[in-house]
Amino acid sequence: MWDVLDNQYKDSTTFTLPDLSDLFIANAGSGSYSLGDSDGENDHTLITAEIPAHTHT
Repeated sequence: MWDVLDNQYKDSTTFTLPDLSDLFIANAGSGSYSLGDSDGENDHTLITAEIPAHTHT
């Protein structure tokens, strides 16, 4: 964990975990996001085009 935490969360001997309230951790892979970036939205109203065809029985 020490190796992946940014220096803002640690000093020479200890570290604290970032406050992830209302957040999620995304993979630090080869994408275009940088540490601390945000994405998405807090609320979303579905529109018809976002609902797949289905039936209820």
